[in-house]
Amino acid sequence: GAHDDRFGNRLEAPSRGAPLNLAGRYTNLGILTTYLLDADSAMSYLQSAHEIYKREGDVKGILNTLYELAVTYYEAGQDDEVLRLYETFLEVYLSDFSDFKYKFLHLIGDLHHRKNQQEEALKFYYEILNHSVLVGDSSIVKEVLKKIAEIAYITKNEKTLFYVVEKYLKL
Repeated sequence: GAHDDRFGNRLEAPSRGAPLNLAGRYTNLGILTTYLLDADSAMSYLQSAHEIYKREGDVKGILNTLYELAVTYYEAGQDDEVLRLYETFLEVYLSDFSDFKYKFLHLIGDLHHRKNQQEEALKFYYEILNHSVLVGDSSIVKEVLKKIAEIAYITKNEKTLFYVVEKYLKL
């Protein structure tokens, strides 16, 4: 419990918040080091944060770190890891945290787009569009529409291009 230190200051026992604060710091360090292109440090920080969130049963933290780890592996070109993390994500996923799911779908779409698997990429992008009403972050929808337009342009698919333009103008 709480006690006084020798100067008479009241000291609180470490709360449940302490490990979550630490996990939050690790997450931020992981994201920062991803931007600094230090993939190994990023993965290490995010993995540490992930372990704490799992121990504390913090679903939002678990989903966030899985997503950020996937981004880091994506940047490092380790596509198999990205897909493995997505599988894990789906096992833990709760619909209250749908924005993480849409960001993840976007990432998997980008992965296929980058590998020139345009049909596969479109599947993931369309899954986001089909739920666009539920996507809290409208920038995700706009990004996805741009990607679909890009694919439509590459594949000379005018029908898709018209669809995207129409959808974009309604935003």
